[in-house]
Amino acid sequence: MDYILPYTFLGLAGFWGYQSRGKVFLGAVIAVLLSVSCDILSGAIYFGSYAPEGMNLWIYSIVCNMMSNGLEGALSIFVLMLLPLQRFADTILKK
Repeated sequence: MDYILPYTFLGLAGFWGYQSRGKVFLGAVIAVLLSVSCDILSGAIYFGSYAPEGMNLWIYSIVCNMMSNGLEGALSIFVLMLLPLQRFADTILKK
């Protein structure tokens, strides 16, 4: 649950299309949200015992996963939006 499902969700980002920047952005945001949600659920179920004494395990899982996977996803989406996506699509479709 900690590896297979989150990466599967990231792989589904392309289902929303590549024809416009909006579709690419929507696919990336949905994929990252699903992936991070799965990581949060996994963290609460399997790694909740590592939460500091008296801290809610859900809060612990959300904070830990948003600081790592959430930030990584946000930065990846930012870089993705800077790329010349139409040029990549044109190059791939010509072959």
